[in-house]
Amino acid sequence: MITEKRIYVIHGFNASAGRHWFPWLKQKLTSDNKISVKVLDMPSPTEPKPEEWIGKLSESIEKLDQDTYFIAHSLGCIALLDYFETLKELPKIGGIIFVSGFNQKLVNIPEINDFIRTGIEYKKIINAATSRVVVTAVNDEIVPTEFSKELADCLEAKLFQLSAGGHFLDSDGFSEFPQIYEIVTSIISDKINTMQNFEIASVNFKNRMVMAPMVPFHLKANDDGSMSEKQIAHYSDFASRGMGLIISQTLSVSNKNSIDGGACVYNKNMHEPYLKEIVQKCHENKVRFFAQLGYPSISYFKGGSINDLSTSEIVTIREEFIKAALLCEEAGCDGIELHGANGFFLNMITSDPANKRSDQYGGSASNRARLIKEIIKEIKKSLKDDFLISYRFGCSWNLTLDLEIVNELVESGLDLIHVCSGIPNQKNLELPSDYEFNRTVYTASFLKTKINIPVIAVSEIRTMNRGNILLKNKVCDLVAYGRPFLADKNFIIESMRNPNYEPCFNCKYCFWYSDNSKCPAQRKLQNIQ
Repeated sequence: MITEKRIYVIHGFNASAGRHWFPWLKQKLTSDNKISVKVLDMPSPTEPKPEEWIGKLSESIEKLDQDTYFIAHSLGCIALLDYFETLKELPKIGGIIFVSGFNQKLVNIPEINDFIRTGIEYKKIINAATSRVVVTAVNDEIVPTEFSKELADCLEAKLFQLSAGGHFLDSDGFSEFPQIYEIVTSIISDKINTMQNFEIASVNFKNRMVMAPMVPFHLKANDDGSMSEKQIAHYSDFASRGMGLIISQTLSVSNKNSIDGGACVYNKNMHEPYLKEIVQKCHENKVRFFAQLGYPSISYFKGGSINDLSTSEIVTIREEFIKAALLCEEAGCDGIELHGANGFFLNMITSDPANKRSDQYGGSASNRARLIKEIIKEIKKSLKDDFLISYRFGCSWNLTLDLEIVNELVESGLDLIHVCSGIPNQKNLELPSDYEFNRTVYTASFLKTKINIPVIAVSEIRTMNRGNILLKNKVCDLVAYGRPFLADKNFIIESMRNPNYEPCFNCKYCFWYSDNSKCPAQRKLQNIQ
């Protein structure tokens, strides 16, 4: 519940409290009487002086604590940074939103150059402000978007880069600013939501939105298993779309068989360069990147089996997974995800119906989990603690059996689990009549109450608001989306305007599997644009 939040809005050069989107935002926020909003009228806005603006902030800010938030625009951002520099100690505050923020001289507005300081103690601000956000527009002709990106980097802040918006002035059409309203209400809410950051083993995720692993079927890898330029561009493009984590399509750890999409990760010279390129683009945008690793196999649902493999062949496969994980770490990936869902190899290994082996890798739940446990333990032994291991778990609709397997994996040092569909052990899982999500999400919620590692929920979540509901009810820790990103790359940005935005049409046949140019959702967007 929102309680006694104080928000200070600081305008920029040649502005006032009554211009642009400031009055609209104040009215929207104060409709909840537990939020106090002060839009400060800064002195001499056409001939601003640093000492006067800092003085205005000093006399206007009544209290600095975790219920205090700031929204600064343009020059107001620099004034706020300057104010923070005057404080010997900066107490914990709730958050800061910098709109068209910067801290560099602007050739076109020399009147504000006296505000620019070098040696800003950004670490002090990072430690004090729980939430830090920078909003910019690509077409800002006053403050180059590159300046805002640099400020976001200095503050380790979430960056929202809008494709249009200019300098967010009334002359740019911004007498209202719904995106800022959504960002503000998101960070001041006491409830967990998709845009709040998350930390696992000292690895910080800027938000809880995950792009689920999806093969771009219309794009093929090179013959040597390296990603093609188009595949690399596919991931590099998504890296700028605002999610906290991207999980790659399944990358083959072996050259034995082909895999959907054709991308591999078993040879350092051939496969490390493309990973490095994707990782660099992700990290430039403060996005974490996991490589999903899989052994190429025919799905259980198409007649695949693991029962004819010898024990020595299983051991060889184990070593291939470990070698691939080491390669991913050297390429700079933040972690890997072992693909154990959708009827493929590791899913068959852990599945009671699929695994009929009589050696140490078959039989009991402990034995069926043995291969994955050995992989996890060896990776953990060889790599740093901040290299994370996720497991995409294919649930069986038998909660008791699923928990048995998951407990085995947790004990081996797994960092997080990504609950997905798998090989059924029983025909169906009966859900409460009023349950709003599907059985995969229900299984995730069940496991969340039984284990002590983070859970990623996925499958037909569809909107940001539905993801927020899951997080609010502590069903999971992160929320993964697939088709919404395929339908609209700007799914997150649009959802900031409207949390119920649902871009995917949920067609019976998804054209992503053949020709994505025929996707009706994408065609609709293209017609609009």
